[in-house]
Amino acid sequence: METKLFTNTIMVNSGTQTVETLLENVQNILKWDYEIVEVTPIGAHKFKLYRKHGALNQQEIIKVEVGRNEVSYVSTMGKVEYRVVWTIDEVNATQTSLSQTLYLEKSVLTSLAKVISSVVQNAFAGNLQVLKHLCELEEVA
Repeated sequence: METKLFTNTIMVNSGTQTVETLLENVQNILKWDYEIVEVTPIGAHKFKLYRKHGALNQQEIIKVEVGRNEVSYVSTMGKVEYRVVWTIDEVNATQTSLSQTLYLEKSVLTSLAKVISSVVQNAFAGNLQVLKHLCELEEVA
């Protein structure tokens, strides 16, 4: 069972295909989440992520699930297991609404996460801002 922690939304000045392509390839996370230092493919749509020391999940397994207008990162094997759902909505041919929603799996740390959710949400929002700029640069290239 999981708990929804928050949703961040941002407008991106690029088409939906650019956003989807960047999110579907988890290797791209190295370009927009500076806490992640290594991504190793371990199977079809599965990756092992390594973070800087001091992160709650220093290592975890991410499985990428792709649906219609949606990409999900399902994290397991870390201290905190979670799912990030990226919702990709076309506004027009050159503008996309991108939302990230964080769901936590029930664990001992869930109550702690709710207490610090605003800090976590701000950190995710910062990464979302970097992802926005990366998408816009890819659109120009």
